[in-house]
Amino acid sequence: MKALVKFASGYENIEIRDVDEPIVDSNEVLIEVKAAGICGSDVKHYEGVTNIPTPVILGHEFSGDIVEVGPEVKHRVEGERVVSETSYRTCGVCAYCLSGDYHLCAHRRGLGSRADGVFTELVAVPGKIVHKIPGEMSYEDAALVQPCADICNAVIRKAEISPGDHVVVLGPGPMGLLTTQVAKASGAGVVTQTGRKGVRLSIASEVGADNVIAFDEEDVVQKVLGYTDGLGADVVFEASGSADALT
Repeated sequence: MKALVKFASGYENIEIRDVDEPIVDSNEVLIEVKAAGICGSDVKHYEGVTNIPTPVILGHEFSGDIVEVGPEVKHRVEGERVVSETSYRTCGVCAYCLSGDYHLCAHRRGLGSRADGVFTELVAVPGKIVHKIPGEMSYEDAALVQPCADICNAVIRKAEISPGDHVVVLGPGPMGLLTTQVAKASGAGVVTQTGRKGVRLSIASEVGADNVIAFDEEDVVQKVLGYTDGLGADVVFEASGSADALT
């Protein structure tokens, strides 16, 4: 089968190769990949910024159909449309694993970095991290479930948004735009999206932002103070990855 392989460290060093189909362990399912997203980490792997073992098949945001089920997997069946979490292997015994935060396990092997990923035709993953998607959801939309789950964890589990809160989201990239949508759905009264003027920032209003501030043309702090009668934001999400934004 075909796969996009990072075959050596350093800049680029990526090519499409013929690789063997994965062998399914007893606790795994085999998924035919239907759609996959390109994460910022995939770009960093391409640029050689990150240090990952090679060769490795890249990619971790995806959706597809189950085509084979290992004998120990009892809750999944062939033909299901699914997505998967990215934690391909964890130790299962550390404090994080035992508390349910296994994605923080120090021994975690993630799809597309320390385990072969999804920029390919078939991928085998543990059945316990696979989730069925509703029939009305497209494969393309389902490929966004994994990054959106990260946002739900941040907005719903970690932050405390009360009805009517003024929420500011810094950065209009995919994660920032998802944050705006989830914050609005979580009861935020007003959501203000900031970012550099351009296509991404223009999308913010379409996905639920009440205010949009181009930081390269306007003073974000003063604008937010103006929106909030001098009180400032109740909750701020930094989704740009920029040191300047954090400051």
